[in-house]
Amino acid sequence: MRSAILLFILMILAAPCASMVNASPNAATWHSERLLGENGRYYFLLVTEWINKGSYYQHTEVQRIHKVDKLTDSTVAVTDIRRVLSTNHVEREEQELREQSLPNFNLSAFLRSNGILHPYPMRDYYRAQLDSTGLYFVLSGRKIPLLSLSELKERTPTRDLPREVVGVEFTSVWPDSGVERMVYYTLRTHAAGGDIDAADVVVAVPRRKLSPPQE
Repeated sequence: MRSAILLFILMILAAPCASMVNASPNAATWHSERLLGENGRYYFLLVTEWINKGSYYQHTEVQRIHKVDKLTDSTVAVTDIRRVLSTNHVEREEQELREQSLPNFNLSAFLRSNGILHPYPMRDYYRAQLDSTGLYFVLSGRKIPLLSLSELKERTPTRDLPREVVGVEFTSVWPDSGVERMVYYTLRTHAAGGDIDAADVVVAVPRRKLSPPQE
């Protein structure tokens, strides 16, 4: 009788552990933006999303190009270039990729037809910082606001706001009339990995904000 009671207690204690082992991960999306380049009026982002709806064995990856108006900082066109469903067959140690049928996309032709020039990293001098007020730049001991907290919220697809600046880029494009020259910062909420939402977002800042004020 005593052994039966002990076995019953062990089964109760083991149940939560078993449920933890078999539990599915939380749904999560990893959102990544990379500056593809710009022309005189627009800048272009390569946006990739890794979407997991709560499985250890299956996720979707989506890639598209966003065309963004520098005057309004709004996306005016989106080009879907890839959507793939990835399934891991653990028992066979194989990965299966199922591509969704999309129109053929020619990157070289896209760059030429839009007159896009490639970005390059900028010097550390242009490195900005983040705090509870938003994105800012320190110039001659002065704190120069670049983007407010509310502006960062509008640009970030995750609930968590960016925590660090991980890159700053520019191109050699000469802007159209009435359009400012831009500097592009890449901001990160979390590094991708694990079952939490993560994002790298690119924000455009007028280059004049990084210049010494005229006395």
